[in-house]
Amino acid sequence: MTSELDMFQTDQEEKVPAVSPEQLLELMTTLYQQYSIPAHICTESASLAFSMIVRSSLGLSASEASICALISDNLAGQVALGTLRMLCNAGAQGVVLLLDDPERLSQETELQLKILDKLEVPLVSQFSDRNQKELEELFSQSHTLLCGVTSIATEQTTAKSDNSDIYQLLNELHTPIHSVLTPPGIDQFSGAADSDALVSSSTMSLGVPLIGLGNAKDHVGRHYLCDIQIPRKIYHHYFGTEPGWFARQPVIQIFPSKSDTQNS
Repeated sequence: MTSELDMFQTDQEEKVPAVSPEQLLELMTTLYQQYSIPAHICTESASLAFSMIVRSSLGLSASEASICALISDNLAGQVALGTLRMLCNAGAQGVVLLLDDPERLSQETELQLKILDKLEVPLVSQFSDRNQKELEELFSQSHTLLCGVTSIATEQTTAKSDNSDIYQLLNELHTPIHSVLTPPGIDQFSGAADSDALVSSSTMSLGVPLIGLGNAKDHVGRHYLCDIQIPRKIYHHYFGTEPGWFARQPVIQIFPSKSDTQNS
């Protein structure tokens, strides 16, 4: 596997490789199939890391915070749901805004929603037809928004999202947004942004960052990388190194490498 080995670095100037979406899928397939690590373990690990990021933005406390989770039925959405559950358990008030058909969800997303239902977290679905004033009020009353919309891409695309009106509204309101994987509207291969790409306060990468995030700094915000239980042997196999990125904590902030900054 080839990768952009010099695109990102930690605050200790450790190099962090960046990969294409196909390479990230390959990594995760290896994780699931060869190491028998189930997807829900990755999701839970990422949710814990994401909750730490959001707590920090809230001032280290979720108590009395009002949090929206804007999600699709994919890994990023499941991470956002798991994060919302953890924050609601810590005292936050939450609401789930579901972009996909609630009658055609994966088993993992259904399970996450059932748990939140037990916690009395309301679910709003098919809300694109709701009055824009209602959405504006909901977003403006929220202290922060968890965005778990973007799936791992299988091809490069510049198509305008069906939900671009929602992203445009969020950008206009300047609601603090924390995205999983990539902000919606960002091409994962090139980093190109469509006209209504969501501007995030922070973005959390899963295990290894995507190449496109290196060219989307204005939309990514603070960039974090979280441990999703990829064994060190897998990192060594693909990148020729066994990283110590997560030795101190399961989520770290990463930065454009100095060499990349100097060349840009």
